[in-house]
Amino acid sequence: MNLDNCFTVNWESEAPKCILRNRSRHIQVEILPEKSYPYLQFYIPPHRKSIAIENISGAPNGFNNQMGVRILEPGGKAVYKTTYRLALI
Repeated sequence: MNLDNCFTVNWESEAPKCILRNRSRHIQVEILPEKSYPYLQFYIPPHRKSIAIENISGAPNGFNNQMGVRILEPGGKAVYKTTYRLALI
C-alpha cells in the first residue's frame, strides 16, 4: 500500500511509539519521542523501495487547523527530543 498519513501518539504507555522489525536480520528500531512530539508521520511512496517515518510537533496543515501549533515569543525556545534504540530480537 502507499501511505501518507499522520497518527497521534498514545501517551498512556511508556512503550516505544513505533517499532520497525526485520525478523530475518533479528533487529528492530524503536522510536521513543518525548511528549513534545505528539504526532508520527508515515510515508511510503508508490515505488515501495523506501519508507519515511518522522515524529512531528504539529499535525500537517497546522497553520490552518492549529493542531500542535506552538507560538514562541521573540527569544523564546522549545526543546524537542527523540531517542532511537536499536535492539536485537
